[in-house]
Amino acid sequence: MGALTNGAFLMVMALAVIVMGAMRLRHPMELPTGPMLVAAAGGLVTEFVSLYLLHRQQGQDLNVRGAYWHIIRTFVGSLIIVVAALVIRFMGFLAIDPLLGIAFGFVLLWASWGILRDSVPLLMEGTPPGVDLAEATGALGRLDGGRDVHRVHAWALTSGRYVFSANLRTDSADAGADDVLLVRAHDLLRERFGFFFVTLQFETTCLDEAAAAEIDITSSVPSAWRISPLTEVNVRRSAAPQAGSSRRWSDR
Repeated sequence: MGALTNGAFLMVMALAVIVMGAMRLRHPMELPTGPMLVAAAGGLVTEFVSLYLLHRQQGQDLNVRGAYWHIIRTFVGSLIIVVAALVIRFMGFLAIDPLLGIAFGFVLLWASWGILRDSVPLLMEGTPPGVDLAEATGALGRLDGGRDVHRVHAWALTSGRYVFSANLRTDSADAGADDVLLVRAHDLLRERFGFFFVTLQFETTCLDEAAAAEIDITSSVPSAWRISPLTEVNVRRSAAPQAGSSRRWSDR
């Protein structure tokens, strides 16, 4: 939620910078270059320190990346002020300030979109990028004692902290064998696939797959069109040819 809010705020700021730059471009105005240079130089010092502290962590955490890009926004903004002040003072080109602002606004727009794109799947508990569920399921099903794996779900608690859950059907109800299989399964999913938390349910039969069929969106037949076994028997009885009728079953 923090990363999503940060990305949305950054996008609003980017749009505001672009709009205000376009408005300023239509009506350039004289700017006090002396105070501009002093304020921008002071900001560059603190922003450089902040960027140095956040740079290594911003690639691993969405919240840190959002904070990192906010610092970049102010850091580049200070650089733009310095360049604009120098150009205006020595060349008198007033449009340089809004032009640089608009260009940087599009950079911020690109950065905010990246943060929003990565934070929404986290909130929706989607499969994290780089996680191959088919490969993980196949490796889990090939362990000794396992028969098949179903109801597999992988999602992320936060950046770099992935969670895995599944139902694993076993050969027997032997508690000792299941304990050994559980340890091997956990080691496999953590060491080979990098899952931070693993939850596995062992079973000898599929306990709740019948109910899951009602919400299976991959089925080619809509659930509203399906007929229960009892209804099908009643339909067949009502449609069966009566005594003395010359119609065949296929006609019905």
